[in-house]
Amino acid sequence: VGGTEPSWNYRGAVESIAHRGPDATKLHIDSPVRVGFRRLSIIDLGEEANQPMFTADGASWLVFNGEVYGFQSLRQDLEKRGHVFRTRSDTEVVLNSYLEWGSEFIDHIDGMFAIVIWDARQKQLKLYRDRVGIKPLYYFFDGKHFAFSSELKAIEIACKDEGLQIDETSLYDFLGYRYVPAPKTLYRNCFKLPPAHWLVFHPVTGVIRETR
Repeated sequence: VGGTEPSWNYRGAVESIAHRGPDATKLHIDSPVRVGFRRLSIIDLGEEANQPMFTADGASWLVFNGEVYGFQSLRQDLEKRGHVFRTRSDTEVVLNSYLEWGSEFIDHIDGMFAIVIWDARQKQLKLYRDRVGIKPLYYFFDGKHFAFSSELKAIEIACKDEGLQIDETSLYDFLGYRYVPAPKTLYRNCFKLPPAHWLVFHPVTGVIRETR
């Protein structure tokens, strides 16, 4: 869960998705983009593998839901390129892949994932979703404010003061098709990031760009 508005209820939003990760909770609100994470510990049980995971300078961070297949070989490649690892997690492999290749890192990642990166150098928030769309990723954008989460419910709680409104066209779709086609959701200004897409948001300018 994350967003750009200081007054939003991030703690409540993170608690609303406690079922997604019962092993650790971490909330970071001292940055242009606030973020919280609930972790299900599988690969590396240590605290250093918790998320958000920060770069060495403590400015940029990553949150990652999913699994990277064969991440050990990718880690070996990164170590040959000079990267030093402090955990055994695939999360750190994803983070160092981004530091090595920038947005092209996604071409080196094989797996199911929803990834969000705050790049403090570029002052950009970047969202990525796996090619098949196994892992969900939602976002809210009203032309000024931005939020993201793995569940729509968390955005409802975080952005409650924004007064989310039902999208009548989505309701029509649901009654007709029994689901809401992406990228729409039941709410106006709330969207699903489609599979194999990535999105860039600039908090300073309020500009959003989606790429396939």
